[in-house]
Amino acid sequence: MNSILTGHYWKVSENVFNIQVTCESSDEKVVSDFFSNWTSAGEGIDHERHKKILIFTKTFTNEAEFNKIIRTINKNTIILEEAV
Repeated sequence: MNSILTGHYWKVSENVFNIQVTCESSDEKVVSDFFSNWTSAGEGIDHERHKKILIFTKTFTNEAEFNKIIRTINKNTIILEEAV
């Protein structure tokens, strides 16, 4: 993975959150490995930007635990924003 990736996250239900990451097809395995302790919830292709879209889901004990994970991820190579 040679560049910073971007993505979005949103709350699905009580303590369940999704993260969507857009990446080059060549980075798909690296992103999937990064989220290996999450469940793959879907994937797609952004035809305009020729990028792969990966969606992961996970249940947390509470929202604070999720927020801590987001801060940790944002310190790595993926910048996540809350979807509105």
